[in-house]
Amino acid sequence: MWTPLKIGIDTLKSMLGIHLPYSLVRIVGLSMAPGLRNGEIWLVRNGSRRVKSGSVIVFSLPNRPHLVQVKRVIRSEGEGWWVEGDNPHHSTDSRDFGAVPENSS
Repeated sequence: MWTPLKIGIDTLKSMLGIHLPYSLVRIVGLSMAPGLRNGEIWLVRNGSRRVKSGSVIVFSLPNRPHLVQVKRVIRSEGEGWWVEGDNPHHSTDSRDFGAVPENSS
């Protein structure tokens, strides 16, 4: 009988010595509802591509690198992105912490 091995995709990539351009992200909270729902798991492409207004990005803030956030880009702001959650009543976003540096995604 086989016993399933539960490991994360990052652990698997490390074990195999490969660098896939994708990661799994679990949505936590209501900030992106109704489009992205609490508890959903999304496969996302790593690295910045052509980010434009309306793009959904995954990023960490420089002062909180352990906290991964998912937000929608509203506009380019200097050398960063103004991001907001789709559900403004349940979102901590650029209205609270300002623009996100481009290299944070």
